[in-house]
Amino acid sequence: MMWLIRYICEKVGIADSQESWRSYDRMNKKIIERLDKTQL
Repeated sequence: MMWLIRYICEKVGIADSQESWRSYDRMNKKIIERLDKTQL
């Protein structure tokens, strides 16, 4: 599914570089880390 999202974003010019995706991946990692910390 993610490959399709990336493909569409690249075709419409939303995310046109690998740096854009690395930024997205870093943001997701931080979200997961925060969620892990809030679970008891």
